[in-house]
Amino acid sequence: MLWDEARAVSAGKADRRARRRTYPVADDADNRLELQTDVESVDDLDGATVRQVLRRARDRCYSRAVSALSAAQTAPADDATLAALMELHPPAPELPDDRSLRPVAVARPSPGVIRRVLKKMPKGTAAGPSGLSAQHLLDLWDVSGSFKEAVADAVWALSSGRVAAAARPYLFGARLVPLVKKSGGIRPIACGEILRRVAGKVLASDRAIKDLGANVLLRSGQVGVSVKAGADAGVHAIRRVAALYRDRDVTDRGILQIDFANAFNMLRREAIIRSVNRHAPQLLGYALAAYEKHSALVVGDRGISSECGVQQGDPLGPLLFSLALHDVVVPPSPEEQPPVPAALASSQAPADSALATPARDSGQPEPPDAIGGQPTPSVPAQAPGSGDPAASPPPAGSSATRGAPEGALGQAELDLLTFFLDDGAAGGELDSLGRWLRDFEDRATAVGLSLNRGKCRLSVGPGATIPEALQGIETCPLDEIQHLGVPCGSPEKMRVFVEEAAKGAERKMRMIASLPDAHVALTLLKFCAGFVSVVHLMRAVGAVFDFAGIDLATQSCLATITGIETDASAWALASLPVRLGGLGLHSCADTAAIAHIAATFDGEACLSSLVTPYVLPHAMLLDEDDTFLASLEDPRLAPYDSVLEKIQNVLQARDNYGGRGQKVWSATVHDERRKALIISMTEELGRSGQLQGSALALKQVQIRARIQSCSGQHASAWLYGNAEADPRLWLSPAELAVAIRLRLGLPIAPTPSICRLCGTGSADVDGVHARSCFSGGRRTRMHNALRDVIADFARRGLLAPAVERPVFSNTERKRPDISYVRDGTTVVLDVAVTFPLQPSNPQYAKRAAEKPGGAATAYATAVKEGKYRGIIDNEPNPREWLAVPLVVDTFGAWCPGALTELRQIARKSALREDRTASAACQDFFHQLSFQVAQGVARIVISSGGARPDEAVHPVAGGSVTASRVFLPGRTCSLAGQPRSQ
Repeated sequence: MLWDEARAVSAGKADRRARRRTYPVADDADNRLELQTDVESVDDLDGATVRQVLRRARDRCYSRAVSALSAAQTAPADDATLAALMELHPPAPELPDDRSLRPVAVARPSPGVIRRVLKKMPKGTAAGPSGLSAQHLLDLWDVSGSFKEAVADAVWALSSGRVAAAARPYLFGARLVPLVKKSGGIRPIACGEILRRVAGKVLASDRAIKDLGANVLLRSGQVGVSVKAGADAGVHAIRRVAALYRDRDVTDRGILQIDFANAFNMLRREAIIRSVNRHAPQLLGYALAAYEKHSALVVGDRGISSECGVQQGDPLGPLLFSLALHDVVVPPSPEEQPPVPAALASSQAPADSALATPARDSGQPEPPDAIGGQPTPSVPAQAPGSGDPAASPPPAGSSATRGAPEGALGQAELDLLTFFLDDGAAGGELDSLGRWLRDFEDRATAVGLSLNRGKCRLSVGPGATIPEALQGIETCPLDEIQHLGVPCGSPEKMRVFVEEAAKGAERKMRMIASLPDAHVALTLLKFCAGFVSVVHLMRAVGAVFDFAGIDLATQSCLATITGIETDASAWALASLPVRLGGLGLHSCADTAAIAHIAATFDGEACLSSLVTPYVLPHAMLLDEDDTFLASLEDPRLAPYDSVLEKIQNVLQARDNYGGRGQKVWSATVHDERRKALIISMTEELGRSGQLQGSALALKQVQIRARIQSCSGQHASAWLYGNAEADPRLWLSPAELAVAIRLRLGLPIAPTPSICRLCGTGSADVDGVHARSCFSGGRRTRMHNALRDVIADFARRGLLAPAVERPVFSNTERKRPDISYVRDGTTVVLDVAVTFPLQPSNPQYAKRAAEKPGGAATAYATAVKEGKYRGIIDNEPNPREWLAVPLVVDTFGAWCPGALTELRQIARKSALREDRTASAACQDFFHQLSFQVAQGVARIVISSGGARPDEAVHPVAGGSVTASRVFLPGRTCSLAGQPRSQ
């Protein structure tokens, strides 16, 4: 039925993206510097790879774009590749049909729930074997009401396990992409069917499933699924236990790190079904449908069978693996019965839960028949309190989850036990570790898991005697221990490790900076390199390592991308968040201490579940933690008393802001840094002696006005765009260089010159005259581009806008830019762009310095409102008229009245399109902000303020300049389109 609906809807479907067209910019907006296939990068990237990176980045798929920079080669779908894949997917018999397993009924998910799941999927999510992708479903969603209902029925059938046996291998199969590892071998990447992925995500969104981490998995030390800050807890637990052993010179204890061989593909599926039945019966129907039968994996035009382990591409795969591993680490007691634990019965799910089981008299229809076959029997969930009480896991924080004798730690006599999926670590006496490993290995082998002893590591102190059970495992000193890719040893070894990791991060930034599209390169630098690539290291080591080198590399890459050498003040501004007028290139050195302190508090919530009472008192003593103390005493935190006060409050109350400590403290630091930066910039200007008296005072006001205007709502939307942004709206290298210089307050030319637009004024090095000059017609083009964007969105919202037509009954000379009727009121819009730093009207700068959009508000009040007040008062019914000045300053800040009206237009358009009001607003303001940024940059370039001998971005075989792009044998215009000479 679903496929019939899709075909019927597709036949009459209009192209949604055609409605979301791009508006023409001032003149040659769509001209772009063509990608040169002979671009030389630090890694000698070939042209096809660079084109792929740019295409994905322009489609706003940033992570996929960066992954393409270093993507491994795809192995050919030949016999050798197929044999290697079959070796990774061992054979196993199909499970017998066990009639005693009766799935618990799940509620039908609403189309709204499914749509939210689809919207949350990463942009550009690949399709499964059938070719159906998330974007296909979203494109078809609102065209037919029966289509979304058919999708909801299909997802319900999959989540309930009502799938015919003949269809299961394909609906629960996947498309495999074999990649060649750098060290040799094949790494398969699976893309499952989109409907199966949606069903898994809907099931995973249930509150009872989310609580499995705290209620069940923490009993076995597992922090990889449904445990907030679980990775931080595991890392800090290992680091503190290792520090305790080192400080006491312990020789009879150590930490064993466990590695499984091909774990996810080796786990026996009967163990998965058994664990699901015991801990999460809501998932039993789904698990039986997915894992009772073998599934098909498609490799090119060939295929193999997935017969063992959790399936790649299954959103619930990590949870199912963790549940099975839980029963290996904490085996059920003999008296424990298989019935459903009452604490996890789906009847306890919230009323609005996707899995809440409907009452029998609720009137809800029965689930649909199985996909391609007959339905399977189901039983309602058990009522709360029914079943064996012993089967219910203890609540989070109880003695059983604190390492008491009932837990895995107490049973094994260990000091430490933690697992992050298949990466585990156990600590304690070496003899106890040997006994535990022997028992654990026996239980793991029974469910198909085998240890890879060649990759296991035993960290011990000097002079330790290794028992026979641990012989053959590689040993290393306690100060060199690592876990989840971060160091957990001594501060000295941490510095060595992070220094090597930082080199990799710097190499990644250089690769990004070598891309020929400057705006794309800057965006990838912001979202996929620099700060974001080392945040996990900062949370692990804090101020033990000086991350200033990463900041210097980021600053260098910014210079490579834009051709701008930033001084200390400009870089301090660039490192501020975009919302505060910066570029969002956060400083690692200033954030490392906060990140580690926040991670320490975040991990403490479940630290007591990972260590025994022998270790816990020492692990909780933060004044004995050298890494924590180094971060707390970081001199970079000293100027921020408010942050230190908040940290002290957390130390006393152990309240970590609900896991948002890093965000809260970083925001406070950024606010304080901006205030200090504005003060230092104005004071430095006074000390330089270049300006005196009123000129100095005006310049200081202009500095504050510039930063405030760049901080306005939606003022910086052009800088990086968003998920809803049009993929074709990117600044050329020349435009980007000018826009960044104006934003950071840097000169755009070394010396003044005569304005090429008016021929009389002086094109100063700061671009003040260019932004105030009305000659040349470029301001009119920018105004018209803004007007056209607004009119088109109003047209899409069925407001029927009239563009520059006479609408007043008493005069035909006043023609507003846009007019339309909304709810019986005639709305007239007047679009204007003002420059807040114009010397002729210093009042605008003062208003802009007070708050974002202040200059636009002052201009709207002084000029635009008075322009229409008298005309409307002379209309027969003045109350049926509304004049709204849409004033924006050259930094992108809108007056409050304009923001209100523009949001209403965006919401009207959203009602007619397949997107939310928030998405429509993001798209709308991105296009408006882009027109302002590009228009202002072109005005400055055309005035002669930017010199053609200023290189701003390197390109193979030539250089991109601020006003013209010179390549061998050709010249490029402002936007970079090649033109014959």
